[in-house]
Amino acid sequence: LLVPASWMGRDLKLHLGKVDDHDITFANGERIGGVGPENPRAWNTPRAYRIPARLISGAGSLLLAVRVFDQMGKGGLAGPAEAMFIEPAVPFPGETRLPLGGAWRHRVERAIPLPPALAPTSDEAQGHLITAGLYNGMIAPLARVPLRGVLWYQGET
Repeated sequence: LLVPASWMGRDLKLHLGKVDDHDITFANGERIGGVGPENPRAWNTPRAYRIPARLISGAGSLLLAVRVFDQMGKGGLAGPAEAMFIEPAVPFPGETRLPLGGAWRHRVERAIPLPPALAPTSDEAQGHLITAGLYNGMIAPLARVPLRGVLWYQGET
């Protein structure tokens, strides 16, 4: 990516839109941000990171790299395309953004396939996978425990 000459010496702001699920984002090899598993709604959180002016080379070139960690679903930069752009952190009147939507060069570093019985066959199946995960993670482990009663608290929400 070539940064306009008028942006040289200024901090920039990178907008990636939503990323499914977690990310670590780099500009010219230095980490500028990321959202990890500490955010339970990471998959639905738009990303915006500041790029310090010192990271932009004298020629105005900027290499962006986004390392995405996907737990379930399609993974990757989820956009939408118009939410993906770069601009000066403090834009002057009349300055435009550089759009970043469209195809990015990418590769899968490591894919961990689900067992065939758990692999969803459609987007609708994703909901069943979540339900099964709740049962398998919270109810099934209690199957070996002899129970004499159950206390249920529904909650206010």
